[in-house]
Amino acid sequence: MLRYDDRGVGRSTGDYDRAAFEEFKRDALAGLDYLAQRQEIDTGQIGLIGHSEGGAIAILAAPSSADLAYLVLMAAPGPLSDFSGLVKQFADSYRANGAAEEAISVKCRVLEEAFWVIRREDDLSEAESKVRQVLRDAESDVAQLSEDQRRKVQLESLDTFDFGWMLSPGFRSILRYDAKEPLMKIKSRVLALNGAKDAQMPAENLTAIGAALAAGGNHDYVSKELPGLNHLFQTATTGSPAEYTQIEETMSPTALNIVSDWILKKTPAR
Repeated sequence: MLRYDDRGVGRSTGDYDRAAFEEFKRDALAGLDYLAQRQEIDTGQIGLIGHSEGGAIAILAAPSSADLAYLVLMAAPGPLSDFSGLVKQFADSYRANGAAEEAISVKCRVLEEAFWVIRREDDLSEAESKVRQVLRDAESDVAQLSEDQRRKVQLESLDTFDFGWMLSPGFRSILRYDAKEPLMKIKSRVLALNGAKDAQMPAENLTAIGAALAAGGNHDYVSKELPGLNHLFQTATTGSPAEYTQIEETMSPTALNIVSDWILKKTPAR
């Protein structure tokens, strides 16, 4: 098994925050090429496993690797049509911070409109201008919120609101990511897993992933929703991200066994 650090971590070079999905895709393909050149590796059994954002990168990379034997997607984003799952993550964090529903609604509406602007607008300066307009349009609604509520949804001042992170290469990649076309090109067998208590990646992704694979003519896939597991595939009580560090289990043995059994079932040792 080959694992590598993110850009800028350990001995890896580069800047993670300035990299886009296309760079991460090239990193994954470089890893596959490296394995294929190792004499002790059976090139007919090389697969790719990706979790969450790593699953998105795996989906993008897989069509460019003709010899890929299998693909395992763990809580990977599928070709969903809107930003509901992403916006829900922000809403949940504001709610956990004690924000009122009215304040959450205002902030999430701003986020969703800004996200659509960035997804549709290719020109970065034009995108910035349009996001600023989204903020100006929300001014009257924000003014109705108390100072405390504005603070709890991180919208204390529209003039000083830092939206630069939305326009960063990495986050723009998330907003502009479309899994449908690459999924339709994947010919290797696929295992897609999601925790039933995943609060970050809705299980609807499994259906969308399967539909895109089938539309491309690939019917050699398995999708499973695993009861009681969160986004990190830990056995969880609520599934909230706040719970992650409170769980001693790194990853559920059930999930590990499902992955290993599926891989070994069709790629026996030679």
